[in-house]
Amino acid sequence: MFLRYSLIFNSDFVYLGLIQFRQSLHFLSWFRSVLKHIFNCLHLI
Repeated sequence: MFLRYSLIFNSDFVYLGLIQFRQSLHFLSWFRSVLKHIFNCLHLI
């Protein structure tokens, strides 16, 4: 019983970790595009 509960809990934890990982990857790509945009603006000056 306890083992089954811990397995369910671990799978939920892994799922939440994957969601967080995907969100951080999305944020990194967004941050990179913003930096690229700023760099292009500085390059034009």
